[in-house]
Amino acid sequence: LELSQHIKKHFKKDDIETLFGCSIDLHNIMRIFRLRVYFDYKADEIIPFIIRPSYRLTDSMISELCSSNGIKEFMSLLKNTPYRRLAAADSGTSLETLSMEFLSDKAGKVLHFSKSAPAVIYAYMIYKNYETDKIKIIIESIKTSSNQNYDYYQYLQSLHPYSLLM
Repeated sequence: LELSQHIKKHFKKDDIETLFGCSIDLHNIMRIFRLRVYFDYKADEIIPFIIRPSYRLTDSMISELCSSNGIKEFMSLLKNTPYRRLAAADSGTSLETLSMEFLSDKAGKVLHFSKSAPAVIYAYMIYKNYETDKIKIIIESIKTSSNQNYDYYQYLQSLHPYSLLM
């Protein structure tokens, strides 16, 4: 809450508040999804776990998501939010992947167009985390030999140059 208020007071809304707010909203969406779908928590049990203030999710949207019954209803409710792009997911794993892609896209735009140093640093951290997670998946796939036909070396060579600055 204090960090959110500090950001609103000292930085441009377009850059760092957008990234920070989207991060909070996506974290809340994933938390609601996991608690509701996997652990069958009730709406009043989920609300204390929500990070406040949310960015583009209203209280009514959050309460509707908390009240959903199952994946299909959750995704149909998600279509009515600013994060409707995530509603294409058919499981928790694909929802997490889509949310990371969504945040990575936002971070990529800030990396290319922002003039605010704190926003660029935060965007870089988001983008680096996204690319690092993809590399972990590749390493785990090689380790378990789950996909023999995929050219992992070619994928690693094609990564964005910012991701190789780790």
